[in-house]
Amino acid sequence: MDGSEIQIFGNIGRDPEQKYTPQGKMVTEFSVGVSVGYGEHKRTDWFKAVAWEKQAELIGKMCQKGTTIWLRGTPKVAVWTSKEGEAKGQIEISIRDWRILKGGKPREEAEATPYDGDAEADE
Repeated sequence: MDGSEIQIFGNIGRDPEQKYTPQGKMVTEFSVGVSVGYGEHKRTDWFKAVAWEKQAELIGKMCQKGTTIWLRGTPKVAVWTSKEGEAKGQIEISIRDWRILKGGKPREEAEATPYDGDAEADE
């Protein structure tokens, strides 16, 4: 999926986890659940979202489990084999732009005006 772009909106499934690379860059990772379909056919698809540097810092401060978020970024498919020998895969999105959506659940200590995420990702 080189050069591609994806946009999703959904709810953060777990609190964002912040860490630093060995080179000292901050990275924040979290999952986003996106509802697909309706009625009996409704399901939730999960995506791994990754933010770098300033965006990583802001997402970590402003978002938590349950926050409704829109994001745009570059997708990458991660494939691995489980301990049981089962092939697994997941779409990981390197965030370029993001916004907390109205009705979302920002962290209480965040500023009243949500960050609109216009800064480009620093990888």
